[in-house]
Amino acid sequence: VIEFEHSGAQAANTPWLPPAFELEADEMGEIVYAEVDPPVTGGGLEEPLERWYPVLDGSKYGDYLALNGMFSPLMNPRQINTLGNILAFGTPVVEAVKKAVPMLEARCPKFKSKVSVEAWAGAGGITADYRIRLHLYVYRKEELPAIAPSIPGLASLRDVARRRTIPVNKGSIALTYDTWDDLYPFHKTPPFGSDALGRKRKGWTIQLSTFRKRPTLS
Repeated sequence: VIEFEHSGAQAANTPWLPPAFELEADEMGEIVYAEVDPPVTGGGLEEPLERWYPVLDGSKYGDYLALNGMFSPLMNPRQINTLGNILAFGTPVVEAVKKAVPMLEARCPKFKSKVSVEAWAGAGGITADYRIRLHLYVYRKEELPAIAPSIPGLASLRDVARRRTIPVNKGSIALTYDTWDDLYPFHKTPPFGSDALGRKRKGWTIQLSTFRKRPTLS
């Protein structure tokens, strides 16, 4: 778990980009879910944390994963406020390989060197403190072969409502340090084809999954 905490005033319509959390040279990571403590004044006035998004290896993903950070419409509340449920970005690779369609499950935002966030203040600015907490899975390069040799390919998707099959024709992706970036749908080489970034504006969305966190065994 890493936290980015902002203290003091933030002017209206300005971003806050804290220093990044950096991995070791042979590590890679993914963001499973986030928790936000939104800015609320001592008098109970919620302030406009208009949006925030991850910054992965220096690349900003605001076009594909911009999340509201205000108290009322908060998209990533504290786990204690959701009765133990988690609003997850996807399934971590170590669990996704056990699913029926791992390529669709393993869609957590991924990075290989560093991760941060960028948070924007809306109209009126922010005076109260706020915090963005990221829950990560971090892997070492030598651990990947024990998880799986690859993520199986995907030939097609079945649209049951419209009674049609959508061809995907995506081959398997080797699970290695060098191909780690390929597993995130909105990276430069997304698993659904090199034009997926362009197709985002034609209807691509990221679906957040809700599930109950299982207790960790010590």
